[in-house]
Amino acid sequence: MRFRPLLTALACVGLCALGAEPARADAAGELRRLSSTRAGDRESAQRWLAVHLRPEDQPAVADTARSGDAETRRRLVRALAGDDRHLELIVGLCDDTGEPARKLGREALEQLVLAWLPGLVDAPLGIDDLVAARAEEPAMVFALDARVETLVERLERIARHTDLGVPLVMTPELLAEDGPGLRPALVGTALELLIATVRDDGLSLAGVGRGDELEGPAVLVVDRRGRARLESGFQRLEEWCLDVRRGGPESRAASFALAGSGWPAAIAWLEARALGGASGPARDAALEGLLAAARQGLVAPGLTREEARRMLLARGDAWLAAGDLSSRRRGEALARALAELGPRTPEGEDCGALLLEDWAEDAPDERHWLRLVALEGQRSSATRLAERAALVAADEARPPALRLQALRALAACGGKRVELTDAAALSRLRMHATARDGASELLDLFGAVVAAPSAEVREAAIASADPRAAAFTASWSLRTGDLAGAEDLLRRSAAGGLASDGEFARWLEVVRDARRVVGVDDARRWIAASLGNTQPDLVQDLSVRANLATPEDERGQAEQLVARERLGERELVRLGALVASPLGTSARDRLLSELERTDEPAARALIAAFDAAAGALRAERRDAELRLLQRKVWEAVRPPAHPLHDALGPDRYPPRVRLEPQRLGAFVRRLGE
Repeated sequence: MRFRPLLTALACVGLCALGAEPARADAAGELRRLSSTRAGDRESAQRWLAVHLRPEDQPAVADTARSGDAETRRRLVRALAGDDRHLELIVGLCDDTGEPARKLGREALEQLVLAWLPGLVDAPLGIDDLVAARAEEPAMVFALDARVETLVERLERIARHTDLGVPLVMTPELLAEDGPGLRPALVGTALELLIATVRDDGLSLAGVGRGDELEGPAVLVVDRRGRARLESGFQRLEEWCLDVRRGGPESRAASFALAGSGWPAAIAWLEARALGGASGPARDAALEGLLAAARQGLVAPGLTREEARRMLLARGDAWLAAGDLSSRRRGEALARALAELGPRTPEGEDCGALLLEDWAEDAPDERHWLRLVALEGQRSSATRLAERAALVAADEARPPALRLQALRALAACGGKRVELTDAAALSRLRMHATARDGASELLDLFGAVVAAPSAEVREAAIASADPRAAAFTASWSLRTGDLAGAEDLLRRSAAGGLASDGEFARWLEVVRDARRVVGVDDARRWIAASLGNTQPDLVQDLSVRANLATPEDERGQAEQLVARERLGERELVRLGALVASPLGTSARDRLLSELERTDEPAARALIAAFDAAAGALRAERRDAELRLLQRKVWEAVRPPAHPLHDALGPDRYPPRVRLEPQRLGAFVRRLGE
């Protein structure tokens, strides 16, 4: 028993020794051991250096590169390339004044890069190669709206919000020259949008980083015309790393490009420079790169810490308050990066309270907008944040752009429904969203976090000079479960029979939307309750065109239309939609007989009718019947003098299947939008 205190003391000393960080051995000594006559010493030194080398060891490493033999240099390359943390030291060696050190650094950099992506030393792929590599892949269709923006803003949206699937990088030279300009609307696959954007700006595109196991490029590079394929991926990364280290005017754009490549070692290096030892312009340049990577979903852990978030919010406030266009765009870009950080620190602490620190009710709109964008992306569960967002959304004196962003944030964090009752403010909000191709998004937001429209709001919609107001309000009612309100709006709007084509088309979209939102049965009951006793023809038109009619209804309508002596324009289109009904053969034959009509209104309606027929047969997968209809239509319009020869001929009919594009404008977050 008398030895127990001594044993306890020894145990404590041992535990302390195990828990303490061991003293760092001498790097110069381990570098000398690389030349030991004993193989075990050389191997042990290599392993130690792979773990413990630091940037301040560069002079000693450069000396070893000059004096060491071939094996020593090979072991040193392996030690340096074995850990991403050595990137700063490697780049320093690449920029050394001595040729042996530069050669050693370049070899280590190449090994480090190739460990990330095979094929980065190979010749780049051109546009034709890129198209061929994706020829067999199923592709979604996307739409870019026409807007004034920088090239990097458009490319970031393509890279982040499509199925492009690989990082997209602009060279530093282009980034330095980039400025806002009016860019056209585009529709196509992600690669088609990218190629069209690049060609519109007179630039070129190349893919780098492919390997035997990769079917296509791993990184896409946008450069000046004719230059995209001049350098391999490794050569570009090396050049950008050196520009970042040297800290000249090119360092900001080089940091941006380096982070955009998605290379984890580079992002970690920029994180250390932006949030660690660097200062002044070097720190700011590295931070720009980190923010660019974050906007693409590649978030450095250090950015999620409280002190970093607080610093970013302060910078964003300053940039947005500066007033000039350049600062405002930097603030908007920072907001999009903040949105990607998530709600918690690396330790799991919720950071929602940070967004409340400078949230005074009388604060500038720019400050609230920045925090609302961050809240939308971070989806914090803090109840007070949702309450603040609701107050802004309901404040009818606020600008429409700010209220729209508040609704987005409120929907993202699951806040309670707000009441919107001022008809004039609602009209401004709807017109703001519609002008930016965001009416559908606004309806979804209303369905998620806005209470059903009041009777006063419905009255204002009916009385509005804007013909879209009533249809929008009806869709809003449907999304909030207020079928009675939607019934009132449809009945009163359709009192004149929806005589104009534009009015009918608007309400047809509302009915189709109802089918998706409330289901087939409720949508049928809604139409019948609204119009059934007064306008049966309109009920039939809307039901068939929106695919709500039962088989029995379709049979009855087909019988009536086939038996009529003369069909109106809308009846022709309805008949086309019934070609896949139980009496589809009769409907098809009657529709074909109408091709003898040559008046212009009928010709327009017949084009729509045969398009509807093709769509109905495709939806039912009745390919043989579609081919038969196609042959009969071609036969009927074969004479060159036929008024529908061009519209329904072999090159035009049946129309190609058009996928509804995903609109990328919904992802734009700009202070005025």
